[in-house]
Amino acid sequence: MNILRRIYRLLLPEERKKGMRVSGAVFLTALLDFVGLAALLPVLYYLLEGGENQQAALWFSLLAVGLILFKSVLVVGFTRYQNRYLLSLYKRLSFSLFSSYYQRGLLFIREQGSNRLGYEVNYLCFAFSQNMLAPLLRMAGDGLLIILVSIALLVYNWATVLLLYVSFLPIMGLYVWGVRKQVKKYGEQELQAKQEQAKVVADTFRGYTELEVNGAFPTRQASFLEGMDKVMQSRVKLDTILRI
Repeated sequence: MNILRRIYRLLLPEERKKGMRVSGAVFLTALLDFVGLAALLPVLYYLLEGGENQQAALWFSLLAVGLILFKSVLVVGFTRYQNRYLLSLYKRLSFSLFSSYYQRGLLFIREQGSNRLGYEVNYLCFAFSQNMLAPLLRMAGDGLLIILVSIALLVYNWATVLLLYVSFLPIMGLYVWGVRKQVKKYGEQELQAKQEQAKVVADTFRGYTELEVNGAFPTRQASFLEGMDKVMQSRVKLDTILRI
């Protein structure tokens, strides 16, 4: 709870309001994931009962596929909404630190070291967004899904549930094989964007005197924000693929 209070204090009022909507999206995502699992249960139940009506089986199957596709589209949309919120926090905090450190002057920059300041501006803010907040939201969603599945286990036969999980193994294998290259591609793009972003920060702090003389810091701020946008775009693409 102490961590949650600290996180709450870091957020601006409008970010807190949007955070409530993101929490609602996490709840709906877990609910939709459960619906995707539940959609297959009637089909499996019908097969296990040995029904002979092929037309009914076909309609059950089409309905299940339709629900799963509809669920997937909604989940992707909710996930992108959540990721954009987290990345907007990263962008705001990182830009705020970047500007604040520069405005503290050359003596502060030399005392702290441009590499250390660059690390704090880029990595710490990103870690707060993606390594702290994102896992918390995922844990909340996964916990809710586990609760829903546990309730379902009390209703359906355990053998049916086992068959459901086994049926997903081939699909998971195809998924891993199909998206691995895309994950690697967008991961490399994100890493390159972060490296370029760190270079902008380090060069800015090292060239403090020259930037002050020429009044060129706004140009560096624009380059910083452009780099942030590249990082955010790569992360959104990567997370979207991982969530499909």
